[in-house]
Amino acid sequence: MLALLAMTGFAASILNAIAGGGAFLTIPVLMLAGLDARAANMTSIVALFPGQLAIAWMARGAVESIPGTPLGALVLASFIGGLAGAALLIATPSTIFAVIVPWLIGISTFIYAVEPLIARRLGVRNAAPLPKPAVLSIAAATGGYGGYFGGGGGFLVIALLTLAGAAPRAAGATKNLLAAVFNATAALVYFLSGNLEATGTAALAAGGIAGGFAGGRLALRLPEPQLRIAIVFLGVVLTGWLLAQNHLAVWP
Repeated sequence: MLALLAMTGFAASILNAIAGGGAFLTIPVLMLAGLDARAANMTSIVALFPGQLAIAWMARGAVESIPGTPLGALVLASFIGGLAGAALLIATPSTIFAVIVPWLIGISTFIYAVEPLIARRLGVRNAAPLPKPAVLSIAAATGGYGGYFGGGGGFLVIALLTLAGAAPRAAGATKNLLAAVFNATAALVYFLSGNLEATGTAALAAGGIAGGFAGGRLALRLPEPQLRIAIVFLGVVLTGWLLAQNHLAVWP
């Protein structure tokens, strides 16, 4: 099982570097290892955040501010959001989170699937930038979502940065930085909460760090459209699996 967790962490960090969605791999594997959905989510966030740091470091040269909003302000908003999201998850009972998580994954998958279409339809590269207060408010909200649920926060950040006028490569690199910020913030809260499974966390983290460095290089080479299709498919399957689990739990 430890070898499987390490390989899952490696693959998840590669996905996070290229497009996002690494938690779509780690959460079901952790649940198969015996964790409930809430503990699996916390463990996934803590285990993958070192890989997120590696990803952000590899892409640091392409990180940019977006029109009208300094990078430091985006980082601060993501930090505050991640802290709030983590505190909310700590206060959420495991039974309630188990009901919520399929819908979180489904919403994340839908946003990720339609984000390129929205960007093309709006012609955002030629549009006026979003007002700074709106950008920071949305950044804090996406940080809160990412801190609460490890799967899909990066999708929301990519959508925000693209709609705010960032170029595609810069949006991807800046997404990795902001995701590292809110994931690191949430990871610290979860680590201090004592709700983690230490051995599984260590195995995932080891694979995640290696995958972060590998993914940082692959992000510039792999075809993003085909990978997007694969991640959307994975998200749909995972949503259906978790909904089925909840249905069987209610109707044995």
